[in-house]
Amino acid sequence: MQNPLKLSDKKIKHLNSLPTNPGIYKFLDSKKEVLYIGKAKDLRKRIKSYYAKTKSQSQKVRRLNSESVYLEITITSSELEALLLEQHLIKEEKPKYNVQFKDDKGYPWIRISTNNSYPSAISFLGRRDSKDQYFGPFPSSFAVKNTLKIIQKIFKIRDCKDSFFKNRKRPCLQHEIGRCSAPCVNEISRKDYLKDVD
Repeated sequence: MQNPLKLSDKKIKHLNSLPTNPGIYKFLDSKKEVLYIGKAKDLRKRIKSYYAKTKSQSQKVRRLNSESVYLEITITSSELEALLLEQHLIKEEKPKYNVQFKDDKGYPWIRISTNNSYPSAISFLGRRDSKDQYFGPFPSSFAVKNTLKIIQKIFKIRDCKDSFFKNRKRPCLQHEIGRCSAPCVNEISRKDYLKDVD
């Protein structure tokens, strides 16, 4: 984590020196209390978008801009790491402008079925089972879908239902496009699959 950058009247000049790496960013007020936490694939591009003079800029963003005095960034090794760190910090710090996560009952999660012989990663909404592992909540099903794509590209974890998994005779499309290691047809050993999931 870098030292907070003071947002002066010449914000844009300062922002041009920001890194283009993935990571998370925090907007802080004059007392250095966190107002908002966000994640980005490209920190510079994302943060600069807050200061673009457009008619479509929401009232929330205008208020956030007027209250923000400091900016703090943390570079991560990947977009997925940024997303998981963002979720964790929002839960921990409960920033004023991250209101969508204050009541997480109606928001989707990603469930990793760790109590299954061959765990899967799926979008989930409802009561959480303590035997499984959950990541979220996410602001929309679109955000979950995008995150699942990243998870599958990296870990090759299945996203199919157990009934589909048990009845496979050959690998499915997810395996063909490099998003699943096809444990259903023994393309990978259980030991190696679990190692990837861990």
